[in-house]
Amino acid sequence: MRIVSLMPSATQTLVLLHASGDLVACSHDCRADARLPRLTSQPTGRGAYSLVSEWLVRDIDPAGHPLYTLDTDRLASLKPDLVIFSSDLLDPGVVHAAAHHRSAETGLAPTLLDLQPRTIEDIFDDVLRIGQACGRTAAAEALTVQLRARMYEAQEYVASFEPRRPVVALLEWTSPLVLAGHWRVQMIERAGGEHPWNPTVPAHGAGAAAGPQQAQRRAGPPISTSPLSISHARPDSVVIAVPGASLEQAGALADLLLAEPWFADLPAVRRGQAAVVDGRMFHEPGPNLVDACDWLVGWVQDRPHLLGGVSWRPL
Repeated sequence: MRIVSLMPSATQTLVLLHASGDLVACSHDCRADARLPRLTSQPTGRGAYSLVSEWLVRDIDPAGHPLYTLDTDRLASLKPDLVIFSSDLLDPGVVHAAAHHRSAETGLAPTLLDLQPRTIEDIFDDVLRIGQACGRTAAAEALTVQLRARMYEAQEYVASFEPRRPVVALLEWTSPLVLAGHWRVQMIERAGGEHPWNPTVPAHGAGAAAGPQQAQRRAGPPISTSPLSISHARPDSVVIAVPGASLEQAGALADLLLAEPWFADLPAVRRGQAAVVDGRMFHEPGPNLVDACDWLVGWVQDRPHLLGGVSWRPL
């Protein structure tokens, strides 16, 4: 099978399913074999990691242009059997047109897998969908069981019915200020924290959706906010996780924020309860997310042995 993966998280999943040998190309953001052709790039004018690799811009500006540009001629020439992409990042019409160029020549249409996860459960389901699409269903089922078990094991450190949960401010961008959305809010809440700016809400008919029913709770997209809103909530801890940014890149933005008096005066910052992390671990919707879940439990519940799976540093 000839596979093109245009999502970093999908490429990581293929590696764990031992299907990386079927890859014939990937995206410019994928951490994969350097010999593989890269079929995407950032549109001219965006910064090196400015809200790319993620759904942030699309959620805040749904009418915006695609975050990736695609080398359609190269994609067509590779004649893939399976193309994994996200219409959050790429124009689906462009992907369809390029991928189906093969069917006009051979009569064989490739499979197009468009992934648009919004919840932790969506991310696990996408592992299964990728496995089914590439002929590795059993391996995908085993991997999903393993990922779920790790997440539930970390949650054993979380008291379910604490009278007060610590407020966690997870900043996804620093100028303007943008607070967490989608699965990142679920991660905070499942780590025992509270994200009052954009909390999860239960699905219709799900009751409180607490405990084993927590999968029935969803959060909306990331939201813009103000220094006053964050200061007023007096968060117990602050985490800066910039989409598409390495620890070094995010740290540079965090240091600029730390120079602003309103931020430096936050009680959490003064107490040393502020951190900057490799945002790719939080924002790429793939197996790495479980490492980020472990880290959040370790951070919120003061379990240092859980902090090792994510690159981070205190502010």
